Amino acid sequence: MTATSEGTGPRQAYRHRVQERLRERILSGDAAPGTRLIETEIATEMQVSRAPVREALRLLAQEGLVETFSHRGTVVVGVPEDEIASIYELRGMIEARATVRAFRHVTEADLELLAGLAAQMDAALARGDIDRVAELDLAFHGRIVELSRMQLMRHIWSSLGGFVRLRTFQRLDRPGQEARSVAGSGVATHEDLIEALRVKDADRARRLAFDHVVRAASPHAASHGHGHPHPGEPRSDTEASPETS
Repeated sequence: MTATSEGTGPRQAYRHRVQERLRERILSGDAAPGTRLIETEIATEMQVSRAPVREALRLLAQEGLVETFSHRGTVVVGVPEDEIASIYELRGMIEARATVRAFRHVTEADLELLAGLAAQMDAALARGDIDRVAELDLAFHGRIVELSRMQLMRHIWSSLGGFVRLRTFQRLDRPGQEARSVAGSGVATHEDLIEALRVKDADRARRLAFDHVVRAASPHAASHGHGHPHPGEPRSDTEASPETS
């Protein structure tokens, strides 16, 4: 493939590939904050035209990872370490509310689909395919957010997807018992979430969804437990029940 070989059909695929590779560099620290991202250089390196590069940079700007200036071009902003916990707390609040709202619409077929995703995660983990585990984890939570049918919340949640996917990969891509423990805990939580959805246990579903996400911000973060909710966790008295909300 050359920079002149792409047509209008595959351009979206090229844009997606460029976006994924640049996002990974930014979130891994290979492209540090302040690094200039020059369209022509990226296009040459990735063997695409400038159009998909320009589109990828625009989408990365929407994610808050880069910023474009009139005289400096596009510069990496990155994600400050002290903001990561807040990002995950926001995602946890969205997922906690979405999980309870999903009670209205979830069907047995949906539960089977979620169980299938959890099983695929388990199999991917067993064969050491960490990238697939991260992809399936995002698909699992994304399906629950879709079931809530909260369009604006879904849009906000989706904007965090690239960051969350790579962060999940980084968290699991480590040798030894720590990664197995982290991943095993995540798979077990997915199974518990499915059961909470099945029996429509709002308090348990809310707590599981929130804690699962917030713990992902740090491999060493402990569960908050039943009696000590996280300060940002949606409370029972502010979340209407699935029957009345």
